[in-house]
Amino acid sequence: MRNIFLLFLLVAGCGSNQSDALTVFSASSLTDVAPALLAQSDQAGTLVFGGSNHLAVQIADGAPADVLLTADLSLLSLDAATHHTSAFAQNHLVLAVSIGNPSHLTGPKDLARPELAIAICAKEVPCGKATLDLNYPIAVDTYETSVRSVATKLAMGEVDLGVVYATDTQAQPSIETLWPLEATCPCVTYHAIALTEQGVPFVKSLGKEKAQALLASYGFSQP
Repeated sequence: MRNIFLLFLLVAGCGSNQSDALTVFSASSLTDVAPALLAQSDQAGTLVFGGSNHLAVQIADGAPADVLLTADLSLLSLDAATHHTSAFAQNHLVLAVSIGNPSHLTGPKDLARPELAIAICAKEVPCGKATLDLNYPIAVDTYETSVRSVATKLAMGEVDLGVVYATDTQAQPSIETLWPLEATCPCVTYHAIALTEQGVPFVKSLGKEKAQALLASYGFSQP
């Protein structure tokens, strides 16, 4: 089985039974907010993070999971009649630079400059698919397997410019949004899929006011 997991994190909900603990596979772009979402649901669980495409492959290969939080619903073929599925959040792309914009970049036209080191997501992952919808020529220096990898390269000063989600610039103090300053698409919509009956309550909890307020505080919008 492919080893694609970025992080394992155990979250215990108040008053929950450890024998009922969930296994939640989550898109890496939800790394910051997913633990809080699980905690507020009052269910215990293990969070497994990775690219949405890699997680879908793991599930198709039989990896045990109760819930999938994905940025691309089309990656997993499921019978909607037997799996409770809910859209719970939306994110949009931004051009990001290291804090202070050391290369003095201005916007989309800089994507075509071959002298710059530019990182974007590979087309196989949701952020990469959305990047193609920007419809700007991009002189790509490196394709990354997740949006978190792009954000990390920006934060470490390894690239001059990157395409990430708006929530990444909010979560990472070492990078900032260059363009656009107002939310605009291309966007990605996150779906929660209950793969077992045990996962249904958590999926339903994501549509409630408390979870939606939590998502908004991390920069996500409603779908």
